[in-house]
Amino acid sequence: MKTILKIALLALTVVPSSPISAADEGQTELRATVTVNTDAPSRPYSPMIFGGFLEHFDRQIYGGVFDPGSPLSDKDGFRKDVVAALKELKTPVVRWPGGCYVSGYRWEKGVGKDRRPTDDMAWGVIEPNTFGTDEFVRLSRLAGWEPYICNNAGNGTVEEMRNWVEYCNGRSGKYAEMRKENGHAGPQHVTLWSIGNENYGPWEIGHKRIEQWAPFVRDAAKAMKAADPQIKLSAAANEAYAPLLLTFKDGAANLPPHTLTIVRVPPQ
Repeated sequence: MKTILKIALLALTVVPSSPISAADEGQTELRATVTVNTDAPSRPYSPMIFGGFLEHFDRQIYGGVFDPGSPLSDKDGFRKDVVAALKELKTPVVRWPGGCYVSGYRWEKGVGKDRRPTDDMAWGVIEPNTFGTDEFVRLSRLAGWEPYICNNAGNGTVEEMRNWVEYCNGRSGKYAEMRKENGHAGPQHVTLWSIGNENYGPWEIGHKRIEQWAPFVRDAAKAMKAADPQIKLSAAANEAYAPLLLTFKDGAANLPPHTLTIVRVPPQ
């Protein structure tokens, strides 16, 4: 049975460009009809499509989820009231650290005890680096979402990407030992990773030309999978970049099956 829903939109004030008479003044009510087919078969979907996003921008992190010294924060600096509100949302997955910010981010600056401020190349402010990988993973566990890390494919390197995976998930190696020295003996089990942000766009730090992007993604995917074969990878492409990227994904790159998900970005 089809159910017909008639929805009256909120009354809007129409302001024409030409002068109007007193009789024409007032509000015009617009109406629309939405038809819902309740007999249509249901389709399975992943709850992960309802994910969130956390970037080093404005007060999302500092003064937002992370505010050491505040009476509202726990002993590790996480805002208890914000975490409680985030838990209510039941967000399944959150991507960090960006956004455009990540294309200038050096993850090693945000781990360990010796953290020094750096320039935020995307937003033109100073990044204190007191919130980094370990803090994000900890916040993810507190809020109950799956951590999803976006790599620096702007001015970063394939080697840095591979090392970040080892830091989070490795059991042995230089960067796994670094994590252990930072107080995290076991792997952090970060399974979701993105190779870059909007690196197809000229606005992005380290913008990659169309002939550069697919080989870069291929090499990054191979290196990251070598560090942890269990991770799941994604990379973004617009309509111009997607065909070549899909060619590399579907055979030319010699990648294992289901290595990489291509996220198509619609024209803006």
